[in-house]
Amino acid sequence: MLSANHVEEIKLFLEQQSASALVREQRKARELLLGAATPNPADSGRLKHFARLRERLSPEAELFWPNEVQREIYGNDSGTHILPALVKKMFARIRVNGVVRPACLDDARAFVQWALENGQSYTVRGAGTWPFGGAVPMNDDWLLDLSLLDFLKLDPRHELLIFGAGALFPGIREFLAEKEFALKQEITNPNSGTLAGWIVTGGLGLGSYKYGPVRDSVKMLLVLRPDATLAALTPDDEDFDAFFASEGQAGIVLGGALSVRPQSYVSKPYAFSFETTAAVNEYRTLLREHGLRPTSVIYFDRAYIRETLTIERRHLNAYAERTLQNDDPGRLAEMRARRAALDELEGCAHVLVLNFDSHADYQAALKTRLFGAADTDMRIGRLTFHQLSTALAHQLWEHRFLPVRMKQNGPSMLVSETLLPEEAFVPYQKLLRHLLQRLMNIDLKTEAHFLSNGSILIQSIVLADIRTV
Repeated sequence: MLSANHVEEIKLFLEQQSASALVREQRKARELLLGAATPNPADSGRLKHFARLRERLSPEAELFWPNEVQREIYGNDSGTHILPALVKKMFARIRVNGVVRPACLDDARAFVQWALENGQSYTVRGAGTWPFGGAVPMNDDWLLDLSLLDFLKLDPRHELLIFGAGALFPGIREFLAEKEFALKQEITNPNSGTLAGWIVTGGLGLGSYKYGPVRDSVKMLLVLRPDATLAALTPDDEDFDAFFASEGQAGIVLGGALSVRPQSYVSKPYAFSFETTAAVNEYRTLLREHGLRPTSVIYFDRAYIRETLTIERRHLNAYAERTLQNDDPGRLAEMRARRAALDELEGCAHVLVLNFDSHADYQAALKTRLFGAADTDMRIGRLTFHQLSTALAHQLWEHRFLPVRMKQNGPSMLVSETLLPEEAFVPYQKLLRHLLQRLMNIDLKTEAHFLSNGSILIQSIVLADIRTV
């Protein structure tokens, strides 16, 4: 629990940060490349309205009407860009009025105050990586782009990361690694996404089995309410929980403080193959009964494994061709090892992957009957399963960051997320697989993350042509 003084220090740090230096560099580069920007004559009737907003913002805040290319960028996110133009035209009116990129927290507050006074609606956008349209402006919304608020500070004494709304996961990982710290929880997409955006969309993913959802690690949020007031919230505040999975409806998360951990440099992945989803669930029950603490428990169903195998074999064949041309003995050995791992994967059915990030946790696991020697058939009562080789376990653990790789087997990739109690997992899977196969002749692929509270986050993946599905 943070003290009132500590909360105020964090709030003050975030309020004092500015992207002014970065903005000046970007403007100088644009002017050298394109010359000085001039207003679009077609927008001259709105210049007065535009100027009044400009007066409220700092000189470094970016305020502009998007050109055609920018409208295409801001009119899509990582999922909606695949929708046919006709579908968008029929069911949505995707239009942006103007774009505001605050250079500091006070710019964001000033814009929200202006929008409130002038009856203007707006959409909040971070990295634009949420795949379900949450960052896409509708009906002439203004677009509040928070990407410049990329502020980070580590408090090593309290093991806290102080972050701004624009801080991306790749930058956060690099920033923490340089100081020998690491995140407790993170998203499965390693190259994009903001921490603040992940918080407002629920914050479930890697690390959630041991450390819980990201809500358990957030010690403070600095939020901008719809009435343009700033509030520093801690877990003891009544409104704190309203901002998790709120999609920004409760207000804007401008920053906060997140509990992080010293880098342990320990990664002990294990993987097992089961013949049925019910057997996976039984093993998961045993994990909890033994009080074991893997960071993550990830499930891949048979169809997911089959699709992954197809992709990996194609990549390996291309790698093998390059290796043979170069006659590199080191790469030849690596190629044989990768081929052996894929041959092993071909015999897998439903796969469960676990990882331990501390010596104490994985040593406790080895003292149970749930773990044995690599590449071994195992039995606990009526439960039978196969522990996979160490090499394949590492390969499957690395695959946690590659779920979107399946898109290349398209032509399109549709994904839905469902949060269910663990006891509903088996009947849910049976029903969904049966319906999709019978009604649409589509094989469902499933990746799922077991959570510490007895829930499971299910990602249902369909490869199909969205024009005909």
